[in-house]
Amino acid sequence: MLSLRQILVGIILYFHFSGLHAQENIKDFTTLYGTVIDSVKCKNNPTQSYALFLPKTYSPDRSWPVIYFFEPAARGALPLNKYYEIAEKFNFIFVCSNNSKNGSWETVFDAADAIFMDTQERFNIDKNRIYTSGFSGGSRAAVTLIHNYPNIRGVIGCGAGFSINPAHHPTKAHSNLRYVGIVGNRDMNYLEQFRVAEALNKLGIPNFLITFEGKHEWPPVANFYQAIEWLVFQEQLMRTTSVSKNDINTDYYFNKRTEALTTLNQNEIIAQTRIYQALINDFYGIYNMESFAKRLEKLQNSKTYKKKEKEIRRLNSRELAEREKYLQALAQIPYNNLIDNDSIQYWWKMERNALFRMENSKDSLKSRMASRLLNLIWATCAEKGWGALQKEDFIHASNYFYLWTEIQKDSYWPYLNLACSYSLQNNKQEAIKMLKKATDLDELSPSTLEKIQALNNIRKEPEYIEILSKLPKE
Repeated sequence: MLSLRQILVGIILYFHFSGLHAQENIKDFTTLYGTVIDSVKCKNNPTQSYALFLPKTYSPDRSWPVIYFFEPAARGALPLNKYYEIAEKFNFIFVCSNNSKNGSWETVFDAADAIFMDTQERFNIDKNRIYTSGFSGGSRAAVTLIHNYPNIRGVIGCGAGFSINPAHHPTKAHSNLRYVGIVGNRDMNYLEQFRVAEALNKLGIPNFLITFEGKHEWPPVANFYQAIEWLVFQEQLMRTTSVSKNDINTDYYFNKRTEALTTLNQNEIIAQTRIYQALINDFYGIYNMESFAKRLEKLQNSKTYKKKEKEIRRLNSRELAEREKYLQALAQIPYNNLIDNDSIQYWWKMERNALFRMENSKDSLKSRMASRLLNLIWATCAEKGWGALQKEDFIHASNYFYLWTEIQKDSYWPYLNLACSYSLQNNKQEAIKMLKKATDLDELSPSTLEKIQALNNIRKEPEYIEILSKLPKE
């Protein structure tokens, strides 16, 4: 029987890093300015490491703002490789833990303590310009850490809101906090980000919500740029005692924000009202916003707006009910062997097909709702399947991964996980079958498969050797 650590190493494929430099014991960083470093070991805790980006112009002679990233699968270099040009533009240091991941809060807190201490000892970090960011579970970690580090000035939460623990939520005591939420309109946590904005508004904490066309994923570069630009503008406002156009370049920010209105068509009335409201929130007291307030009021009193808002409320209620139905059904999987239960399989296939049809609908609101629900199902399957693997409960893991393959038929990832789960049960025939489907969907390299220890039970099978022989040589 493989150990827990071997199992997790065995399915580490999805979590591997792709940065520009993979070094750990670095004594001189000067030659690495402007590049993403995959791994820097913490001096006081070598079990902890982080990915790092220092701008080309970095100098220890002055202090620098920093964003600490938290990635749900501990892929430290991933967000840095995606956003390093933004760090260069705004002269930020970017740091992302290679240890923090979805799971226990102890793991998150230990990782945060290690990287906060190490980076602030090594580099000249501006203690008044410390920010956190994260995606999915990492987003929940990023905002929770404001309770551990009171000098965190802003959070960029991507694809998720707060922890389920109310003690981790912001309070009125966090009046100096600034929060940006970024979420895809097909992300299963889309509605949650709107609830987060409402909660922060009640607390009087300035916040900015950015949505994009996409699913549960790190946001596009343009949206993350927009988030940092908003935080920089907010920190300038906070530092300015008497705000005027001459104190900061408010015209630039104002004009850029109002340009967004020109890109919308007349049918996007809800988006228009959100932009007007955000403009009023951010620029009240700097400009005379009376004309914007009147336009907002006119839009909100229009029949078109009221009809669209009513439709959205109705669909949101339906979505919440559907979410609850699917979560309850998913919770029942450990009590039923889905793979061998034809009636339960039939129910899931009927639900899946209905969601697929809705996702392909010409009605954009219904299409996005269906995507969010499908997103919820496969993400829950992945999370619960991995949780079952950690408990070495391979049968339940297989059931969740099997359902995952039914939802994401075009992705190699659920088939690969199911192959690993079958292999760990020594079900060689099914493991080979699923591995074949995975490699048909993605040109996985032989070396990648050879590193997956969960596949050890099928290594000597002729079919496995044949699969390996057909993969592209590295």
